[in-house]
Amino acid sequence: MTSSEKHRCLYVSNFSMNRIQRVEPEDGSVTFWPMPDAPCGLSMTLDDHLLVTFQVPKKPGKVMEIDGSGNCVRKVVFEEGILWSWHTVEVRTTIAQGQFVICHGYYDQDNHCVSIVGAADGRKFRSYGAIPGADAGQLYVPYHLAVDAEGCVFVADHHNGRVVVLSPELDFIGCIASQDNELKSRPRRLCLDVQSHLLYVGQDDGTLTALRL
Repeated sequence: MTSSEKHRCLYVSNFSMNRIQRVEPEDGSVTFWPMPDAPCGLSMTLDDHLLVTFQVPKKPGKVMEIDGSGNCVRKVVFEEGILWSWHTVEVRTTIAQGQFVICHGYYDQDNHCVSIVGAADGRKFRSYGAIPGADAGQLYVPYHLAVDAEGCVFVADHHNGRVVVLSPELDFIGCIASQDNELKSRPRRLCLDVQSHLLYVGQDDGTLTALRL
């Protein structure tokens, strides 16, 4: 789920029914937008367009950019090897404009990574992660992302039960929360409030934890 400040609405991905639901909070009305595949993570661009990440079985993932009326204005298919894509965020730093940061990888698949890809062609520039695991340089089902104003990337490293931080170049900075301390269960969703410097972490058991950055 994500929200549009310009259109004052909520967007919800309905994975099982292959559609996006646009919800108007003022009157509760819902508009359904059919999607070509199962939509996963949602985020907003600087132009207030919706970025929808898709999982396509046994094929590279893809992302669609959709305007406020539900029209597709761009579709990018990721390069071979980027399977089980979960979430895509527009890179907003001046040194990497025109790129997306994505998280991808599932239990039986080798590449569990956060990657920076071209927003025009889906070509991978760099990645953090590889074979799934909990050691240095590893992730295990990186499920969701948040990116701050400086370009640092927060990762819900789901199966490892932790939230890690990467630099804008995807170098490891540290682990800011885990099931050993602040988290009660595995992290599934992240939401960054830039004004209050809080990172909200939604977890598998329904718990919401606020981390002060």
